[in-house]
Amino acid sequence: MLGLGLSLSNIAVMHQRGPTPVISIQSGGGYAGAVYAASVAGGQWYADGVAIIGATSQTWTMTAAYEGAAITYRVGARASNAIELWVVSDLGAPPFAQFDARVSSSIMISSPYITSWSSLVGSLSASSVSGAQPTYSATAIGGNPGAVCDGVNDFLATAPVAHPAAWTVQIVAKKTALGTLKILAAADDEVLGRQAQLLRVSASNKIETVAFNTSGAVALAATTTSISAGAPFIAAAVHQTSPTKVLTAYLNDAGSGSVTPGGTPRTLSAALSIGAGLSNGNPVTPFDGAISELIYISRDVTTDERQKLAAYSAWRFGLEASLDMTNPYRTAPPFVTAP
Repeated sequence: MLGLGLSLSNIAVMHQRGPTPVISIQSGGGYAGAVYAASVAGGQWYADGVAIIGATSQTWTMTAAYEGAAITYRVGARASNAIELWVVSDLGAPPFAQFDARVSSSIMISSPYITSWSSLVGSLSASSVSGAQPTYSATAIGGNPGAVCDGVNDFLATAPVAHPAAWTVQIVAKKTALGTLKILAAADDEVLGRQAQLLRVSASNKIETVAFNTSGAVALAATTTSISAGAPFIAAAVHQTSPTKVLTAYLNDAGSGSVTPGGTPRTLSAALSIGAGLSNGNPVTPFDGAISELIYISRDVTTDERQKLAAYSAWRFGLEASLDMTNPYRTAPPFVTAP
């Protein structure tokens, strides 16, 4: 019995000895689809301290469910370093809405058409109407899924919802043709008969954002850079209301000359439309191309937050090389805890 006890003790000590495992991102941008690797075999992968079922190989592939979790690897009592990616929830409060076509459970399809697209947070769901349904594509942008709009009448829209006065909106999209004004997303206002065009592509192929004040006066900001036909892009807009009013549009995180909206920022209860503006429920200047992600935040963001948000989408959709040269996350994704 004594010999057996010593043997078990020795085994336990030996198991605790040996090199401490080190994990790194072997391939990909860290987000879903990226391969993580451990320096030693025989361990278990963990997310936020909880064992990932079936993840006992020396390599492990990230899935959308674990983006933003602290990933570690343990061999017995030996724990590795942690890797934790930056995600939208790291902004603090949950976003107003987050539509992500990479999450297949969020999209309802009556092949090949999209009947509804649900936000990953909250209860918003954007629905289509018969005869104007975007087509689902599993490889719309960079091999990732998306809603493909025909530029004629395709769109999705939520039920009326109270929109914030200050906001940040970001969309991953790809336009089919150049030279036409097309709306990516809008807040429909049937009372005033005008759409707060959160993001659109102008006839000169710039990213534009449009906001109205309570008197109906318009403020429009546009990027100085242009999109290319068939090339995926990240369009964004930030509407700051305090301490000063500023409206700015961004293309791949390259900003525009900002404008100063006048009067009192307008808030409204209206549909959020994706792929078109709306007038009394009918599509206005519908978009031609694919939309894979829409993030809508109910406040303006800081410069660092905006850069991280752009990089978050860029690395998830393989668009990091398109980011503006001033973005510090162009060569590596944003982390909470880096490798």
